[in-house]
Amino acid sequence: MVYRNGLIWAVAAAVAPAMAGNPNSVTPPFAVLVENNLDLSVEHSPSFLLLSKPTTAEKATIACTALQEDLVPSNNTHELHSLLFHYDNLMNTSSDSTFWLQPANGICYSYNRLNGTIKPDDCEHAYQGICTNTAPFQRNVQLPATNKAVVVNTTQGLVHGFRDRLAARFQGIPYAKPPVGHRRLQNPERLDHLHNFANESAYDATRFKPICPQDMSNNPGVKLNMTTSEDCLYLNVYTPSIPAGNSSLLPVLFWIHGGSYCYGGSSFPYYLGMNIASRQSMVVVSVNYRLGALGWLTEPKPSNSSMIGTNQAMRDQLMALEWVQQHIAAYGGDPTKVTILGESAGGSSVMSLLQTPAAKGQFSHAIVESGNTLSGWQRPEIATALSELFLNITGCPDYGCVKCNLTTSAMLAAQDRLFTLAQEILPRGQVCSLEPLRPFIDGDLLHEDWNTALQAGRYTHVPTLVTYNHDEYGLFLQENSTFTHTAANFSSAEAYLATFLLGEERTQAVLSTPELGFTRAALANHSDIDTPFVNFTTNYWYRCNGELYAGALAQNNAEVWELTWEVNVPEFIPGRLCGAGSGRVCHGSGRVCHGSGRVCHGSGRVCHGSELPLIFGSAAYDNISAAVLTETGYWDRARRSVDLYARFARKGRMVDVASNGSTVFPPRGGNETHYVIHWRDRPVVRAGGVNWGACKKMEEMRLYDRLYYPYTGPVLGL
Repeated sequence: MVYRNGLIWAVAAAVAPAMAGNPNSVTPPFAVLVENNLDLSVEHSPSFLLLSKPTTAEKATIACTALQEDLVPSNNTHELHSLLFHYDNLMNTSSDSTFWLQPANGICYSYNRLNGTIKPDDCEHAYQGICTNTAPFQRNVQLPATNKAVVVNTTQGLVHGFRDRLAARFQGIPYAKPPVGHRRLQNPERLDHLHNFANESAYDATRFKPICPQDMSNNPGVKLNMTTSEDCLYLNVYTPSIPAGNSSLLPVLFWIHGGSYCYGGSSFPYYLGMNIASRQSMVVVSVNYRLGALGWLTEPKPSNSSMIGTNQAMRDQLMALEWVQQHIAAYGGDPTKVTILGESAGGSSVMSLLQTPAAKGQFSHAIVESGNTLSGWQRPEIATALSELFLNITGCPDYGCVKCNLTTSAMLAAQDRLFTLAQEILPRGQVCSLEPLRPFIDGDLLHEDWNTALQAGRYTHVPTLVTYNHDEYGLFLQENSTFTHTAANFSSAEAYLATFLLGEERTQAVLSTPELGFTRAALANHSDIDTPFVNFTTNYWYRCNGELYAGALAQNNAEVWELTWEVNVPEFIPGRLCGAGSGRVCHGSGRVCHGSGRVCHGSGRVCHGSELPLIFGSAAYDNISAAVLTETGYWDRARRSVDLYARFARKGRMVDVASNGSTVFPPRGGNETHYVIHWRDRPVVRAGGVNWGACKKMEEMRLYDRLYYPYTGPVLGL
């Protein structure tokens, strides 16, 4: 047996510090070993770094030091066996059986995972090393980067990120040239090299970059001290491992945030990707894209010489997907296994990406989370009318003037005015009030409305999950001044439907149709009709849209699943209709929480967006009380939610794994079977849709004439 004397460790100790934490030295490849149960105990649970390359004991020591860590001491191995077993399960592989530990007294020691023994070993053997992981756990989006530098070498140049306890993080990587100056309102331009590539220093990706310009007056970003800038085309990468070459690449989850195409950003705390990355060994990418007028305006008569582009925000998303294809392997991601996931406007964005030929081959799976197909894609003549109206509001004769003369604040002010005037000036029913600016049929990315394309099978056929929430529309009702503090009665509900959703004629038709569950005869004498009102508006705007959209997909794609969220996260969305004490019966308890001041198991309506902390396992990052999360069973639900979505992204199937075995959920199938996964304390599948009878009746009544939007007048309290 060959041992080393102390000289070799003295050499290693002299060489390695020069590499440790150096933002211009490429980090040795590694994987984080941690079993993340999503609760706050992970802050103190065992965590190590597994070096990816088998090497000598000396080189393993140097690699750990370069990571600002040490090889694991011999007296700290009691959790290694379970963590290595957990890692192998996630990776569907089998790692080596012997690993380097920290030397002592000039002697090399190895750990054998098969029998748990530690023994002196030949220092020249090639084993993987296991390093300590002293990076802190971070649950606050405003915390600065840790001092644990991670540097990767990409075709764009060196990129400097950092490690926390769960993953390596690269925040604020540009995926396109800044859309400012002459590039304002233009289609995005590819960025081949990072700004400081020429001097070979690493690009600093340790801080979130500003979110895209938006109205911040009633925006959660204000509390987080977020800033906005037109230079906002950045993305973030969360990865549990830095690869050695292109081996062991991980599935990628590509996140597109929502916000009615006019607000939101990738760096909100409930979108942080460390939990998904570490729990399921996936790479998470979240992206900013241009919003509102800066992302969706077009010239009245676009041509090859146009001063602005078309569907600029959608093209931003496409360019970010192209960046993933070209560069994600350097961060540990597999470009052939990319799942696009978006919620709300992000979910509708996934719909548009499924339809456009430009996105074909850019992703392998898709998740449409609360996407809204009611509005369809903007017709070209309406997009043109909105652009002309925008020019009139600004006083500019053309978009050259808009590009050069309007400040960001002036753009936002004109956008706000546009949203109001469009309802008053354009012909009745031509503009969707919740999403006035959105993807439009430009003859390039989008050629036809979604329904036409889906019926003809003209879309990307990949495994697709379509979801919606039980009480989706409650969020928008409680944000309306009429219902913010006061329960809906029949009179106020009828007025809302007539002016905001359906128009007078179709409202009267609805109120006379028993199959829709919202009739004058049943409700006219009640002073509180919140529940049937939320149910009907949710059916109309989201649930039936989702059921019909999934059915259209399933006509030409057998791999379509449908899921309804029936459980929420307490304290995430406050308000009279969506907050914890909103009057819904606690699942399985028979208790009603209304007015009790107590959060009950599964209480509160499942409003729009309320499932997001379950999907990301991120409720603790949003400073929701750990005691409340424990009391309401959040942790287990979050684990099952993260795992369900990750398995779909990994395998293209919906599989729930519990202590008593696995459940494989069938695809939706045709309208005869129409399987839907209902998610409460645990997911169960039922046939027949959710409110399929009402949905078919709405379609029969032409409530989904997708070229008709009846609202006219000011936006009511929104």
